[in-house]
Amino acid sequence: MLTPSLMHHLSIVPDFRQAWKVQHQLSDILFLTVCAVICGAEGWDEIEDFGHAKLDFLRQYGDFEAGVPSHDTLARVMALVNAEQLQSAFAEWMKACHDVTPPYSRRYRIARYDPMACRLRLPPAAVVA
Repeated sequence: MLTPSLMHHLSIVPDFRQAWKVQHQLSDILFLTVCAVICGAEGWDEIEDFGHAKLDFLRQYGDFEAGVPSHDTLARVMALVNAEQLQSAFAEWMKACHDVTPPYSRRYRIARYDPMACRLRLPPAAVVA
């Protein structure tokens, strides 16, 4: 069973930048951004910080020859990306991940988020009147 490659799906998004000005590949920028956001980064500075902290991990999947793009570069390039194409590429990757995930069994438990069940429950002895 092959694991779907996020990098492969993101490489489908076209790069409209002038080739001779490109220092960071679009697929690297998209991969960094998606990974950072999945891990909780909020804003371009946090995405850049994530890139510096996880550069070895990122290089396993992308080139990152010029290192991590600055927060200004991330913002500028992401503003040029067609959001619908990026959304489509991400959705296709998620669908591919779903297709290779084994069905429910004893080995795999499905976690369901229920906000009402997330209340703190104290034993009766801990309740102070």
